[in-house]
Amino acid sequence: MGRSDVWRMGVSEVDGLQLSVVRKDPVLAPDATLRIYIEGDGRAYLSRGIVSGDPTPLNPVGLNLALADMHDAVMYIGRPCQWNRGPECMDRGLWTTGRFKVNVAQAYATLVARESEGRPVELVGYSGGAWVALQVAARLENVVKVTTVAGNMMPDYVNVHHKVPRIEVAPYPGERLRELPVTAYIGTQDAIVPRGVVEDFKVKTGAANVKVIEMEATHGDGWQALYGRI
Repeated sequence: MGRSDVWRMGVSEVDGLQLSVVRKDPVLAPDATLRIYIEGDGRAYLSRGIVSGDPTPLNPVGLNLALADMHDAVMYIGRPCQWNRGPECMDRGLWTTGRFKVNVAQAYATLVARESEGRPVELVGYSGGAWVALQVAARLENVVKVTTVAGNMMPDYVNVHHKVPRIEVAPYPGERLRELPVTAYIGTQDAIVPRGVVEDFKVKTGAANVKVIEMEATHGDGWQALYGRI
């Protein structure tokens, strides 16, 4: 199958959320693997405790990784109210205190199930998008691998690390994550998501198939080295 450089932008509505999507998806065999990137939290806050009116990222690492991917079937999904603002975006909790709730995780699982139509799926989550990707993987049998990039896999752990109030965070359901292959890229200079988040994830979920790769990167910079390599 030759490479396609035709990308299509759109919005997918699921469970009351209008999520921005970008697709590079030629006609594939039913068993062809679909790779889906999920964006980070974006500009959720202007500064500590000051909520942004628009969470669209200034530096969309997840989108940039997707656009550089040479795989045939690639899709990108933004987080709630990024790039597109539906009526639900009157509630700023969607990108702040409510961004890790179970209804959000289920909405993404529903969308990935709808888009993949049963074909194998590899998920790539950047920052808070890593938690979303892992939540989806815990719910869908056709997810075969998860890659996290500067991944906030355990929001409670990260919030305690930064000494900020805890928010509602849905636990990972079931036991699928115990054996699922997970590759976690960690930035050696990341001041936002500490390396210990991976160990906390393994202890809390029992995940036994986690590969950690350290890269010289901060939370938002240095990930260009992954372009075309995931």
